Amino acid sequence: MRRVRSIRPFKTTPGLSLFPKNQDWYPGLRRAFGTSAHQKLSRLFKSYDSGAESFYGTKKDFVWLDEEAEQRIYAECLLRTLATVPGEPNGMVLLTFTPLAGMTELAKDFIRAEEGSPKCLITATWDDDALHLSKEARDELYKSIPPHEREARTEGRPMPGSGSVYPVPESEIIVQDFAIPAYYPRAYGMDVGWSKTAAIFGAWDRDNDIVYLTGEHYRGQAEPPIHAAAIKARGNLPGFIDPAANCSSQVDGQRLLQIYCALGLKLQTADNAREAGIYAVWTRLSTGRLKIFQSCRAWLDEFRIFARDENGKIMNEPKFHLMAATRYLLLDTLANWRAAQPKVQKSPEYTWPSHHGQTWMA
Repeated sequence: MRRVRSIRPFKTTPGLSLFPKNQDWYPGLRRAFGTSAHQKLSRLFKSYDSGAESFYGTKKDFVWLDEEAEQRIYAECLLRTLATVPGEPNGMVLLTFTPLAGMTELAKDFIRAEEGSPKCLITATWDDDALHLSKEARDELYKSIPPHEREARTEGRPMPGSGSVYPVPESEIIVQDFAIPAYYPRAYGMDVGWSKTAAIFGAWDRDNDIVYLTGEHYRGQAEPPIHAAAIKARGNLPGFIDPAANCSSQVDGQRLLQIYCALGLKLQTADNAREAGIYAVWTRLSTGRLKIFQSCRAWLDEFRIFARDENGKIMNEPKFHLMAATRYLLLDTLANWRAAQPKVQKSPEYTWPSHHGQTWMA
């Protein structure tokens, strides 16, 4: 996918505009325009309120969706821009929106698009692109924005969902990947299943009591040997697994925990006290003692939409495999983490005093 950090304001031709000066409302449809001929182009204006069905119709060369649309509407617009004649180019769909709804499926569709995809993601930021505003004006506006919306509005980062379980700005927890010292104790948490099996790897800076999440395994619909090989490739580390794995079956009724242990993983059952585990993770995040490597993209995707509903229940909880694995990793387990080698303690250096340039033997 083509990625652009930011884009400068476009130059426009005076007197030209997308919207005609006088436009009749489409009969009976709230906040929607009818068809118009303007500057020798045919335009049809529609409202999301009319639903995906209203977007059925003929081929379109260009569709502009202003503000985030439902996935069904976006999919219908893609269909409207497909070529209908062999050799004819497809049309284009443009979306412009502030990601206040968080890491939705539509936002993820662009952020996680593979290299070579026709999708192009452009992030517009206040510092780079709001050049018409003075720094003083930007600072004043920034103060008026609710804290949980600031990164979405000023940096274009998807906002944590309503009732976010971990309402911590990403800028405070994400760090550049770095080489982990061999004396850092390490371990991983693991959540197993057929639809997804996930493992999150951690390293502990014992001197500063900071845990770094350094890598992830995230794969679905694969047999235990595939997962075990991927995990063992990161080292012979202790792991903490969902205790429910001890009573699950995936191959001929065998217990998954036994299967993974037989495949060479050093696993212990974790404490699956959900709220205690969430509190342990939240305590570290909020106090700066849990940092996330920027390469942990799947973990960050889950983090952005990990939220509670109005009744305090975690929404779509079975989907959050890496959030569960993080709980297993951090709840009362640090004493069992292991380092590749002990930290070498330097002996204090001592210089014998001299008297008038003479050593003590003189």
